Amino acid sequence: MKVRKIIAPLILLIIAAAIICYFYFFHPRGRSSELITSGHIEVTEVDLSFRLPGHVKRLQVEEGNKVKKGDIVAELNKEVLIARRDQAIARVKELEARRDSMSLAINIKENILEAEVNRAKAGVSAAEARYQSLKRGSRTEEIREAAAALEKAVLKSSKPPKAPSICWAMTPVGAPPPFGFMQFQ
Repeated sequence: MKVRKIIAPLILLIIAAAIICYFYFFHPRGRSSELITSGHIEVTEVDLSFRLPGHVKRLQVEEGNKVKKGDIVAELNKEVLIARRDQAIARVKELEARRDSMSLAINIKENILEAEVNRAKAGVSAAEARYQSLKRGSRTEEIREAAAALEKAVLKSSKPPKAPSICWAMTPVGAPPPFGFMQFQ
């Protein structure tokens, strides 16, 4: 009987020691703040962007491949980009042609203004000559009339002709110019 009394507490002591050993050696919760598990992580969404908008022509990498900074991931369809470049080049040429046309129109207007000034000077000279002619051998009424015509011609020639104000306005071809802008024909 004595052996049975000793064996029961000894079995309980062995079971208690086994439980303590299990929690101390095999259960890591109390020893560390790290969580050690096994498995794999799957990325479901990655945002990528290009400097230019367009359609993706070809992907250079497959799902799961490792990429580094600077690696080419995808290639855009070049045809859309080439078409946009060609449109921009055509627009530049159109604007250069419009600039040249406006420059020519300005030169024409300057020449017209110069001709008007010369015509006004010729009118003054003619009125002066008529006045001098009438002054030498005409009646008083004719002299006054010639003096008034001379004064009118001098006033007209002293005022500079009105030059058109020229402002650069880039409007689409065929569209009317903005309000207040002059359009050359």
